[in-house]
Amino acid sequence: MIFDFSSQLNSTWNIRTNLYSLDVISWLLGDKIEAVRSCICMQRVGPSLGSFRSINQRAIKEGLSNVLGSSGAVAVIINFHLDAYEEDPRAFHKALSSVFKLQAEILEKSIVKELYSQMGEHFSESYGASFDFASHMNFARQLFSAKVVVQS
Repeated sequence: MIFDFSSQLNSTWNIRTNLYSLDVISWLLGDKIEAVRSCICMQRVGPSLGSFRSINQRAIKEGLSNVLGSSGAVAVIINFHLDAYEEDPRAFHKALSSVFKLQAEILEKSIVKELYSQMGEHFSESYGASFDFASHMNFARQLFSAKVVVQS
């Protein structure tokens, strides 16, 4: 599973964006510097948010946990390598659908609801309308980017 540096950096070191801190971290972490650099340079959107990637990872885990339980969520993520598809919602949908078939939509809705919740937004689904996981995830990414720009 991919390690989420943003929560570690924000809670443990409380690093601010300056070059000295970045040099020290790069010296300590070596090849992990790109993950650290993206966490340091990203503006926080809310009290528990770091980057879209970090909230997306949390939303996937929590969304799956809401339906499958925490051990079920971890088992699905690890056994079906869902963490490899986090950045590509269509590939994620395809991987989830290959395992859960039509019931994958239940899991996807739970993930999207959790993602919106973590961004401080409300997700409302339209009954009768078809649900497109990739569209919702891409919209959430745009919404997150807009919040980051507004806070800058």
